[in-house]
Amino acid sequence: MVPYPQCRLSAASEALLRSASEGDVGGMLDALADGADLEATDGLGCGAMHLAAGHGTTSAVRLLLEKGAAVDRPNADGLRPLQLAALYGQTANAEALLNAGAPADDPEWEFPTASLAASCGHAACLLLLLERGCSPASVAVDAWASVLTAARVDQAIALVPYLSARNRSGVRDAIVERNPHAEAVVALDAHIAQLNVTRRLRVGGLRH
Repeated sequence: MVPYPQCRLSAASEALLRSASEGDVGGMLDALADGADLEATDGLGCGAMHLAAGHGTTSAVRLLLEKGAAVDRPNADGLRPLQLAALYGQTANAEALLNAGAPADDPEWEFPTASLAASCGHAACLLLLLERGCSPASVAVDAWASVLTAARVDQAIALVPYLSARNRSGVRDAIVERNPHAEAVVALDAHIAQLNVTRRLRVGGLRH
């Protein structure tokens, strides 16, 4: 963890941070009316937007967006609000941040956003992030296995096409080790079978 400068917060700023983490929009409005600093941070470098994104409600995130809170400021661990939403599986919060212009990912970031969602088994959030531009290549085999093992069948079917050809067999083996009856095994096998059929048809067409 990167050392973060400590500063004494006003009572209003402390109330804003607390209310943001609890998703208490009324408390947030009261704190702001009392003069809370919109960008005040706690000892871990988390501001109201970090706390609302990771632990609060979408209403809290939207209020902060309306007030102009920063969407791309890292905390002491280098995590942005969107990354905390991914880490804790807050899909609606992640979508609100993306719609407000928060970058989905950056090669310079230490922790890829999609990898955070996948490692913690948040299939819906991972699917959103991939649809919005996060690289599937940033997700390691073990992380893919974790999220696909936990995924519902519809989520697994939607996620499997994002797997690279190089990783398919490794991910399948890792899923089977965790749960041989996981829905993702069936989805992955069906996807591979369909790819093989398509490949054979393409080759047959070229021969003719």
